[in-house]
Amino acid sequence: NNGLEGVSYDETVYGVIVTVTDEGYDGQLDAEVTYVKDNKVVEHAEDVVFNNTYTEKPQEEPDVPEEPKKPEEPKEETSLTSPKTSDDANVVLSGFVVIAALIMLGILTIQRKKSYDIK
Repeated sequence: NNGLEGVSYDETVYGVIVTVTDEGYDGQLDAEVTYVKDNKVVEHAEDVVFNNTYTEKPQEEPDVPEEPKKPEEPKEETSLTSPKTSDDANVVLSGFVVIAALIMLGILTIQRKKSYDIK
């Protein structure tokens, strides 16, 4: 018995007697097997039976979770403006500054190229 859950083992005990003989004293051994149960000889090896049983553990019903609560309705916005964030930068102004810088860079590059061509 190795303690498996749900398994019942047959506790029947059989004895096995093996008699080895050398009938002709020529080294040819013969073996005769005898099975014993409750101090009585079992006539046929097929009658040596162990009846183990397994009983399946009833499955438990899984816990049913509680119904989730209905979420609260969102509050209505009182104004049509976007919510205030921590970014106060003016994106349009930043874009104009970048474009102006690129134009100035282009003008300087063209002027420098012309000045090299003249020499």
